[in-house]
Amino acid sequence: MREADPPPAPGARRRAAARIAVLVLCGSVAVAALLRATQMEPHPTVTLTAEERAWIASHGPIRLGADPAYPPIEWIDARGVHRGLVADLLTLVRRRLGVPIEIVREGSWKEVLEKARSGEIDGVAAIQPTPERSEYLAWSIPIVDLLDVVIVRHDEPGSPTLGDLSGRRVAMTSGSALVDEVRRANPDVELVLLADEVSALRAVSFGQAEAALVNLAVASYVVEAAGITNLRVASDYGRGLPLSIGTRRDRPLATSIVAKGLAAVSLAEREEIRQRWVRLDVSGVQTTRRALLALALCLIAITAVAAVALGWNATLRRRVAAATAGLEAELAERRRAEEALLRAQRLESLAILAGGIAHDFNNLLTGILGNVSLVRRDRPGPEEEDELLREAERATRRAVSLTRQLLTFAKGGAPDTLVVDLAPLVEEAARVATRGRTVGYRVVAEPGLWPAAVDPGQLGQVVQNLVINAVEAMPTGGVVEVALDNVRAGAGARVTPGPCVRLRVSDEGPGIPADVLPHVFDPFVSTKERGSGLGLAVTHSVVTRHGGAIDVRSRPGEGTTFEVVLPARPGASTVTPPRSEPARRRSGRVLVMDDEESVRRVAQRVLGSLGCEVAVAADGLEAVALWHAAREGGRPFDVVVVDLTVPGGTGGMDVLRRLREIDPQAKVVVSSGYSEPEPGALREFSATLPKPYSAEEAIAVVGPFLPPAP
Repeated sequence: MREADPPPAPGARRRAAARIAVLVLCGSVAVAALLRATQMEPHPTVTLTAEERAWIASHGPIRLGADPAYPPIEWIDARGVHRGLVADLLTLVRRRLGVPIEIVREGSWKEVLEKARSGEIDGVAAIQPTPERSEYLAWSIPIVDLLDVVIVRHDEPGSPTLGDLSGRRVAMTSGSALVDEVRRANPDVELVLLADEVSALRAVSFGQAEAALVNLAVASYVVEAAGITNLRVASDYGRGLPLSIGTRRDRPLATSIVAKGLAAVSLAEREEIRQRWVRLDVSGVQTTRRALLALALCLIAITAVAAVALGWNATLRRRVAAATAGLEAELAERRRAEEALLRAQRLESLAILAGGIAHDFNNLLTGILGNVSLVRRDRPGPEEEDELLREAERATRRAVSLTRQLLTFAKGGAPDTLVVDLAPLVEEAARVATRGRTVGYRVVAEPGLWPAAVDPGQLGQVVQNLVINAVEAMPTGGVVEVALDNVRAGAGARVTPGPCVRLRVSDEGPGIPADVLPHVFDPFVSTKERGSGLGLAVTHSVVTRHGGAIDVRSRPGEGTTFEVVLPARPGASTVTPPRSEPARRRSGRVLVMDDEESVRRVAQRVLGSLGCEVAVAADGLEAVALWHAAREGGRPFDVVVVDLTVPGGTGGMDVLRRLREIDPQAKVVVSSGYSEPEPGALREFSATLPKPYSAEEAIAVVGPFLPPAP
């Protein structure tokens, strides 16, 4: 007979009970998580416009490309699943929108960029903004901003920066947005461009390169996952580029839909996702087998010889103190970067609201300004009536200035740059800003001042904003000091290292209170009784989009100095911004397309006053039909003026493409209530006419395309 099993020992019973308790606890947590998941947002929380819903219905899912090998930010795993920080964020965006967002899987990051550039996909899930990419992509608010570092082997002496690696090999990913910047700032460094971060780090580990420039979070994740043990962080590159969702500029509805989805994800939710994936841990990069062996030998020596042990103990204390100081500095830099990211997110959140308001407002202002200026130009009344009209025009122009400042926050405000001499541009802007004031100005430019690539209109607005601030800080009079000089930005600067031009605007006013100073660049913050609080926020936005940096120094009773630093182009040929010429009588035919009836009427009257024949259309399809009919009838239009955006209809870009398919030489002028034309997308047009416009401005732009009157 089989003997009965002996009763379990008390220790075994306790262990079994503990296992059961753990299982019950895990089951409770799983049930709670399941219940929470089933209660989360069963319906979309974002309301789309009818136009956006119609676009989704006709277009289908928003198709975004993803980097197949960029962990932990995003990657495609062996099963073809999109994983990482960006994947979790897009899951929330899909849930809030109720709109399908499809991840397009490609074999390499280069293929993703090519498809985004060619328009085969709607955008990219996570990409670093650059001027070249801005020609075909529009950017969401930043979704993550992480630091780039220089990685070397553990036996590399010292802590070399990129500037110390002249003549040596540095590995980078071929699709990195920093490649061109590194080449410009460090022309003697030999770049080894590889497919991904893993390849770059392995190249350093195996001696195929002396260093790698990679993202710290990616490096930490990769070395742990790949088991690379002989690398360490040598130095901080000084900055990283934020990642955003990039959508095709020719698909603005996709951009607005994605923006709404991101806005519906709270900062707390984004931070939770970031902490889930990003571990800014340099220990995994710095630990090496050789270091472990040395540590073991030291421990043996310490246990053998007490005196040596005491000496090593003191050495270790000093090393710990140095490492602690370095960690504290890194944490302080990280907090600064996070604060800058939060500020950028606040500014970007205002962009959607500001862009929509300003667009509609500009359509109304075009009717007002065009009619008033036309009456003044062609039908002057009695002196009192003329003065009233002048006041109305001045008030309208102030409203125009306000809307253009609002539009600087909108997505289409990238600068259209020219390489110019800054001194005359700054002189003119300062003169305009102080006209009629009791405060004077003085501009001092360093001899041999380097030229710079700027948008003359936008930079002029920056100078005017800063000078007006200085003027209003000195109500009893004084002199605004404006200085221009050449400087060189180092590796730790907030601009691209290399030659720069510095602009300083100083006043003799009472200064800015210490509690207000950290917030002067926030929108709607103003210390003046009169003022929108947008001037400095707009200035910050314009300078940043030029690749520059702006700072302020002020103490109560000692005045205020604003300092702007912009990348320079030493030795580059400069151009002079074009000036308008007096209007002359013209003949010929003009076709105007705009969805606003008041804008059509104003354009018809203004251009008709030149002596030409003007026809109008309410949308793109009607304009194309009129253009065809005129061409077939032997009376073609000399120039076509089109509105860029027609809600629910065919806009100016489509009209341009259809006309150029038939006549590549067709003259098409674009007019828009949004911000200045983008450097790439709108250069296909013959000219641009920003709304609102006066009679003089419309004639100056359209007139040159018309034949002179006989």
